[in-house]
Amino acid sequence: MPVDIATISAVAYYFPSGELTNEHLNVEFPEWSVEKIMAKVGVSNRRIAAQDEFASDLAVKAAQKLFADNNVDPVIIDYL
Repeated sequence: MPVDIATISAVAYYFPSGELTNEHLNVEFPEWSVEKIMAKVGVSNRRIAAQDEFASDLAVKAAQKLFADNNVDPVIIDYL
């Protein structure tokens, strides 16, 4: 019996447009310095989805980017 083989031929990502920096956090939590936040978390900024943007929206935008960047026709995708 033949076995179907799944392959990953391309990968894409999408970052939401919102950004939260350590400076923004410092304004909200003044008892934490920007340096302390960086030392604890290890990042200086992070991407934040909009209030009306969900994980499925980010996935769709990443898929659209993958199709466009790699000249992939969505019709050939068997499963995700």
